[in-house]
Amino acid sequence: LSSGEFKVIVWALVLLPTTFIRSLKGAAVMSLISFLGAVALSASILINCGGALLLNGLPPMEKINLWPVTEKDLLEQASVFLLLYSIQAGGGMILANLKDDTEAGMTKAVDV
Repeated sequence: LSSGEFKVIVWALVLLPTTFIRSLKGAAVMSLISFLGAVALSASILINCGGALLLNGLPPMEKINLWPVTEKDLLEQASVFLLLYSIQAGGGMILANLKDDTEAGMTKAVDV
């Protein structure tokens, strides 16, 4: 299994389903799945890039690209972009809907 195939599998199985949440009934479970996908993706990037850095050291500055140069580079980096977007877009929605608006909930929150 190559690194690119692994990224596509992680994206398809873990990150893509979070975009299909239509109600908040499964939001906590989908949030956990998305978090686990973020952990898996981060671990694979750290292992892949960290291993290359340990073996080869830092490349010269003129070989470092801050932006994708080709379409292939853009597609290879899309999984990281999608991960960051899914964390940014979904986190606020889930946290905003975890509040308890009932009288008992509000009393419990302010009763120290």
